[in-house]
Amino acid sequence: ALLGTIRADFSDSALNVSDVFLQYLAADSAGHLICADYSNTIYIFDEAGKLLKTLSQDGKYGNLATLDTGKTGILYYDDSGDQVFTEIDGEKLDWGETLSLGVDAWNVFADPAGGGFYLFGSSGTIYRYDLAAQEKAKVVTLLDCDLDATNLENISVSENGDLQVLLSTQNEGVDRTYGLYTLHPVDAAMLPEKTVLTLATLDLSQSLRQQIAKFNRENDTYRIEVLDYSQYSEVIASPGSYTEDSSSALLKLNTELLSGNLPDLIDVSGGELPVAQYAAKGFLEDLLPYLNADSAVSPNKLMESVLNAVKTDGKLYQLPTSFQVVSAAGKREIVGGYESWTTDEVEDALKKLPEGATVFNVDYTKSHVLYLCASSAMNRFVDWQAGACSFDSDDFKSILSFANTFPDEFDTTNFDFDEYLSDYRRVGQGQQLLANIAFASFDDIYYQFAAMDNDVCFVGYPGASDGLGSGFVPLGAICMTTACKDKDGAWGFIRSLLSMDAQMQSPAFPMLKSAFEQQAEAAMQQDYVTDEDGNPILDASGNPIPVVLYTIGFFNETVDVYAVTPEQYQAVCDLINQTKSVFTFDENLMNILTEETAAYFAGAKTLDETTAMIQNRASLYIAEQK
Repeated sequence: ALLGTIRADFSDSALNVSDVFLQYLAADSAGHLICADYSNTIYIFDEAGKLLKTLSQDGKYGNLATLDTGKTGILYYDDSGDQVFTEIDGEKLDWGETLSLGVDAWNVFADPAGGGFYLFGSSGTIYRYDLAAQEKAKVVTLLDCDLDATNLENISVSENGDLQVLLSTQNEGVDRTYGLYTLHPVDAAMLPEKTVLTLATLDLSQSLRQQIAKFNRENDTYRIEVLDYSQYSEVIASPGSYTEDSSSALLKLNTELLSGNLPDLIDVSGGELPVAQYAAKGFLEDLLPYLNADSAVSPNKLMESVLNAVKTDGKLYQLPTSFQVVSAAGKREIVGGYESWTTDEVEDALKKLPEGATVFNVDYTKSHVLYLCASSAMNRFVDWQAGACSFDSDDFKSILSFANTFPDEFDTTNFDFDEYLSDYRRVGQGQQLLANIAFASFDDIYYQFAAMDNDVCFVGYPGASDGLGSGFVPLGAICMTTACKDKDGAWGFIRSLLSMDAQMQSPAFPMLKSAFEQQAEAAMQQDYVTDEDGNPILDASGNPIPVVLYTIGFFNETVDVYAVTPEQYQAVCDLINQTKSVFTFDENLMNILTEETAAYFAGAKTLDETTAMIQNRASLYIAEQK
């Protein structure tokens, strides 16, 4: 039952109420209602709803929270990157004391027993903070209880020590579903005995966390235990922003692998882990025999072009569970018909456009173009298995020369961003030759085609092998190590990620062909405007009026999105089937390219001198990886 309503009263303030958008709400021990908005302001109301005072957040961007002591404040990262709680003093109506939490926490929950409060960390771990000792202690990691902790809504504690957690999950087609779970401490020896398989990850995704929790709940024989190396990442936080530098986490994982401390499985979905180097060192198991022996997920039931692209010397060291495809596209009348797509062909195609047209958008620089072209063709210049490279080849020299034709920097100071147009629009209007295209799901297809008037030819980036510089980005990819203690059990987990249920929840294109086709069928289902009796409403030409699914905006443009057309679907399928490579990124190699090309781009070194230095440094690095 509704117990009452409190209406916010701004009558004694100079605020324009239409400009106030309240976002968070908390109550303090003095009976004040405290709100925050999207414009850097805290609002303090009395218990009747009358506005008493506003406070500037002054960079304190975060969640409002109330501790068991009745203190209400805001949880945020300070200038040094530490996560802190700053009280809002209910008596002084001003900022109060600040408490450093020393842990990455998404939210704070009061402890009914008093003396402290609970923190929910980004790794899905619940901590209790003792106010007297000013220190935290781990209570439980929810994944250890086979629970997906993507959204923890609330925590309460019973007198007997049981923990109640309210979890929510966002599902496709459903606003949100909730589950209330009671966690009771037990002796680990009392639990059913299972074979524990370890999975190392730099960043556990929501979808993989959900599937691990499901696998652990349903499997009587095996259990996946996550080794989350993100705990070693460096938090780079400032008011209003939060990022993580995973370099230290990657170093920690690589150090353990080199010392022979191999996990059973490795999550390589982030693209930061060097799969080819791991395979060359003999760390990884070939998954192809398992795949061929499993009728449920045999190669012909998966997206075979993606499988072929991720193979190394005919062996499958990683198995993606989803993927996206990246390419460069232009108008067919301009870029179509070329038998190859070298930098010379690009220059020839550019001549077909009006004077002043560019290859890419106006903000593309030398380093940006080098990254795109090198990443799409890296498999052409590096052979990790042989420990060799060819950065002094004519093909790489042509890419470097091509990148050198672009500006050193983009002048943001003197550029009028009101005039900035998307790649798609500029290509459609003949101002630009190529647009970057990234298809991660069927939601991406319609608007990218529509923005280029549905006249799209996927030629890829120049300088790639086979004349097609398009590449796959494997997502949700899992490797099995050669030291895996139970390879059949590990394969059972990998294949569970390829089940129809798991694949239909994939955030990108699914690897299971039947799931891919089912998603495509749904994406091509076009609804039409009807009257109150359900009859189609016709336009002036007598045709049914299609329903706009949504409108997407980018920069100064908008595109009405309808269902994917059969022609668009076929064009994307052709692109997927023709793509033969994987977009690869090796931080050390890219650092070598960046460092050695700086002098060339500045005119201080010749092309031959530059490629010779790159070849020398890259050869040493690649040889060290064997």
